[in-house]
Amino acid sequence: MSSQLAALLIECLKGTENYGTWKFAVRAYLWDSVTGTDTDAKRNTKCRSKYILLADPLNYVDIQNMTTAKATWENLQKAFQDDSLIRKIGLLRILITTELDEYNSVGEYVNQILGTVHKLSTVGLQVSDEWTGAIILAVLPCKHELMITGIESSGIQVTGDSIKAKLL
Repeated sequence: MSSQLAALLIECLKGTENYGTWKFAVRAYLWDSVTGTDTDAKRNTKCRSKYILLADPLNYVDIQNMTTAKATWENLQKAFQDDSLIRKIGLLRILITTELDEYNSVGEYVNQILGTVHKLSTVGLQVSDEWTGAIILAVLPCKHELMITGIESSGIQVTGDSIKAKLL
């Protein structure tokens, strides 16, 4: 995949609501500038420009005075990495109240759970793989009881990924 195409696939940074996924994608796309290991001035300027173009214009106020890619990255992190108690509680509420019937498919439901678990890890709350799998199974309708019993008796390790594979 070309570098230009990769940039087109990265969702624009809106704010705290998509900072975690934006950070993940941009870190993969521009790793050297994130770590500050790229010392080439021309590439540094290009990377800083890419950060700006990958952010919603409303967020320019947070980065307009930054002169390096690394400083731009760090300022965006300060502005949007929300690991407050309120954010943690909000994500936990999403995790424990997400129900299968709210989604068009089991795949969408499982991805919502796994995405929320990932967001929790970015704010400092680790949900174990076993708990993730158990949470996915906990809200399945009664028609899935035989599958749950089969998983228990099979001895496979219950993780978010293993349960996702079984369901899909």
